[in-house]
Amino acid sequence: MIKCKKTKLQEKREEILSKWKEKWEKQNGDVYIENLVIETYETAKRKSEKNKKMNRNFKLLFVGIHGIACFLFLLFFIRNKWSWAKAFSTLALCIIIAIWLSAIVSKWVDIKKYQETWIRQSSHVHKMEKEMLLFWCGLPPYEYPQSRKDKFIQNMITVWSENHDKFENNMETKEKRLMEDFSEHITALPQIKK
Repeated sequence: MIKCKKTKLQEKREEILSKWKEKWEKQNGDVYIENLVIETYETAKRKSEKNKKMNRNFKLLFVGIHGIACFLFLLFFIRNKWSWAKAFSTLALCIIIAIWLSAIVSKWVDIKKYQETWIRQSSHVHKMEKEMLLFWCGLPPYEYPQSRKDKFIQNMITVWSENHDKFENNMETKEKRLMEDFSEHITALPQIKK
């Protein structure tokens, strides 16, 4: 697997967790909360990256299926010197297979929801980084050292709750049944008038 070189921005964003941890420990922050924040942050970041890659890969696969079908048709057409009738029937078969394969890929993407999950996890990471950065810098609402830790815990609980609420909403309102697309296509066919 090819690893891309990290940008300066990515390197700086990775420092946020360690800077927050240093400040948290200097202020005798609770170890349980520290571990919970670190584990939640790293899990969300890992899931965000995974879903970003999967979203890109499946979209490339979707497009690639059609490119491969066209390439194979042209290869067979040129190599075998077919008549136009045989060429058109083969082209029709290639199109049907490409549509069928792309429908499978599309349904898998609908089920897995890579893009939606990537956006939700990315937002979750961003909100956690924002709170850690504000805490580390002592900016509002963390400007008063005596209430800084309690305010941070409250804000992190809010961030986690918002992420869970978004997940719950997606599962309740956006989840498609496995055969929903198929039945939509059947009902969209022109109705025969009597």
